[in-house]
Amino acid sequence: MHEAFAQLPEDSRAFDWQAAFPEVFARGGFDVVIGNPPYVRQEALGPLKPYLAQCYASYSGVADLYVYFYERGLNLLAPHGKLSYIVTNKWMRAGYGEPLRRLFSEQARLE
Repeated sequence: MHEAFAQLPEDSRAFDWQAAFPEVFARGGFDVVIGNPPYVRQEALGPLKPYLAQCYASYSGVADLYVYFYERGLNLLAPHGKLSYIVTNKWMRAGYGEPLRRLFSEQARLE
């Protein structure tokens, strides 16, 4: 368990996908990740921000929570897997989306 994760209150901890689905990750990850991430404004993320900053390349101090769901989704995918989320497109033009756009340009292909 990541140290920053362990410091969070138990009711704020993220789901551990790899521990829950070891057989999926033994094969490289999920073929498809589909979701509708929560829209939580960055002002409500105060206690989580140190963890997010330490653990996510897409971190921006003013990014909404769904940005980190994008990165987590990419990390859950098998090679050539597909990620599909219902989200606003604001991350494509807002300053806080810069780290996420960079992550996509390095690790994914948008369709």
